[in-house]
Amino acid sequence: QLACPLDLGCHSVRQVPRFLNVTDIAGLVKGAAEGAGLGNAFLSNIQATDGIYHVVRCFDNPDVVHVEDSVDPARDLEIIQSELCKKDLEFLLKAISAEEKDVRKNPTMKLSGLFNSTMTKARELLEAGKPILSGEWSTPEVELINEKVRLITSKPVIYLVNMSQADYIRKKNKWLPAIHKWVQEHGKSPMIPFSVEFEQNLWKRREDPAALEAFIAECGGAKSVLPKMITTGYHELNLIHFFTAGETEVRCWTVFQGALASPSCRRHSH
Repeated sequence: QLACPLDLGCHSVRQVPRFLNVTDIAGLVKGAAEGAGLGNAFLSNIQATDGIYHVVRCFDNPDVVHVEDSVDPARDLEIIQSELCKKDLEFLLKAISAEEKDVRKNPTMKLSGLFNSTMTKARELLEAGKPILSGEWSTPEVELINEKVRLITSKPVIYLVNMSQADYIRKKNKWLPAIHKWVQEHGKSPMIPFSVEFEQNLWKRREDPAALEAFIAECGGAKSVLPKMITTGYHELNLIHFFTAGETEVRCWTVFQGALASPSCRRHSH
């Protein structure tokens, strides 16, 4: 949530924030691209999003079962990326086949050089297990890919590294170097260490200021990284926000970087 500031010099009755809508999608398993587990349903859900928060587990807890029976974040990252690339390759080949079929139906049509070169480039990346986002693309290539097929691995990714509360407070974890190395070798997307355990303990104390202050002091002043997750999400989606303010309302608006304000935004401007 992006809340409206209180220091705009106005006394508006109503404040209207903006939000990032996040859909929780269960983790994929090896073989998901071929339908293992609930793979196809999950992959379709991911395809419908604009970006991905990829939560990576890096804590030991015998009470929290891991599908691979052990904790190994680098292995998990490889499995997920492999499954997403396999599914994208399936989407890509179907799009190529559909285009070729349309051309065969109409003798006046032919596949453009841009189409052939872009699809070949995308296919080579996916067959090598590399996400589309890791490639170097021109504006015409990006526009063509977006027009012909919705690829999961073309979406921006933010890696959320879920540690134990103890590791989060001390800012150390034995798997962090390996995760960082993997991320740097696979697109250099943002990586944010956090702790669900810590965030839950903060949330439980949200209505008791004294207890919340004592807990934060006990944790050495550690703070929530949820605001950082939100603002990083906005940045990766190429979004910005601005505010309009008047006597009755102060409102936060979200637009793409470089876009013009919509007529509805301008009507609220003062």
